Parts: sequence; C-alpha cells; structure tokens
Amino acid sequence: MKKSYKVLDLYCGAGGASIGLRWAGFTEIVGVDINPQPRYPFDFIQGDVHDLPVNVHDFDFVWSSPPCQAFSVSSYSQGKNHQLRHPNLIPITRKVLKGHPWTVMENVPGAPLRYNVVLTGKSVGLERLERRRHFECSFMMFYPKPERLERWKWTLGIAGTITKSMCSSSHFYHRKANGLPGRIPNHVAKGIMGIPVIYPFTNAEIGEAVAPPMSEFIGREVMRQLG
Repeated sequence: MKKSYKVLDLYCGAGGASIGLRWAGFTEIVGVDINPQPRYPFDFIQGDVHDLPVNVHDFDFVWSSPPCQAFSVSSYSQGKNHQLRHPNLIPITRKVLKGHPWTVMENVPGAPLRYNVVLTGKSVGLERLERRRHFECSFMMFYPKPERLERWKWTLGIAGTITKSMCSSSHFYHRKANGLPGRIPNHVAKGIMGIPVIYPFTNAEIGEAVAPPMSEFIGREVMRQLG
C-alpha cells in the first residue's frame, strides 16, 4: 500500500505551491499564513512564523515561501523606506526549519538563500513565463537548466511578466502593438503561471503565487526520495 505523506506549506498564500504539491502526490496538505486565506484549497491554519501553531516535525516535508518584497527589484527601486516595511523573514524561517530533513525555502533572485536549485517557468514547461526562482533545499537534487524565454515571445506579446497588478511590465507596449491587452487578464495570467482556472485566485494572489509546476517538480523529487 502506498504511504501517504503530509506536507506543510508555510506562507501558503492562496495556495500556488500547494496545488503543485498535490499534483506531485502529497495527499495531506496544510497551509499556514499570517493572513486569512479564504480561497486556499486545502486545510488552512492562520498563524505567525514567530509563534507557529504547528510543529514542523509532524510533517514529512515542509515548503516555505517567505515574503519576497524585501528583495524584489521593485522594492529596491522604491527606496529604503519601502524595504523597511517588509522585514526579512528568511532567518526566522531557517530557524524554524532547522533539523528537519526535508525542507525547501523559495524566494526571488537577490534573496539571501543558500540556494541549490534554480528554476524558471520555461525549465518546468511554462512556455510563456520566465519568473526565475531560487530554492534552498535540505537535500540534493538535479534540476534542468533554468532557461530564459526566447526574445520573440516578448516581442509578440506572448510572454508575460506576472505581478500583483497583472501588469506586463516593460512589455506592456509590445502587447498593445500586437492587439493584446497590455494589462494581462486574470484567466490569461493563470494560464501563463500554470494555475487551473477553477481556482478563484485574485490578481494579487496570482502575482504572489508560486507557479504550481515549480513546486510539483521539486515535490515529485521529494516523493521519490522519501519512497
């Protein structure tokens, strides 16, 4: 009989990473976030990482995605005051995860991770998304080359930069020139990110989500090694 593995998604948001972990084969998924998450599709517990309401060692695998605003390009462009409003939660997260053999911490390039896995959208089959992400893993694994999207996909407006506002960033005018809406519609953004349309994510939630195929890729390797 196949064993059931339990996963904790820390800073779960609306559940982008959790969806991918379900695809990877995890049947028991619990999400924790400091904010209410009414659209989270699995078991949810509201809580703060500084006083975590669960024991990480009760789970076979722990995924964590601390807020990235302190390290994002937009944060630096908005100055130090903006950065100060978004504390660095990576050290406390690392402390919480310490001693657990199966953990992943995900964040943007520029975050102070000891990353050993790098993925882009294209490297996990998302042909319209670049979205480079770094992953600090407590285990070793192989991963595909983190390829960049072809330039012509940006020029024709096929590719999209997914943000909280659903703006297509500097490629807004490329999209308009090709008869596409400059601001990417909700359902299109879900398709670019690999989020099924049945999940009622808001624009902001899509912009902050982990692309499910990324967590699925890492989750499948964790399942393989656990098994």
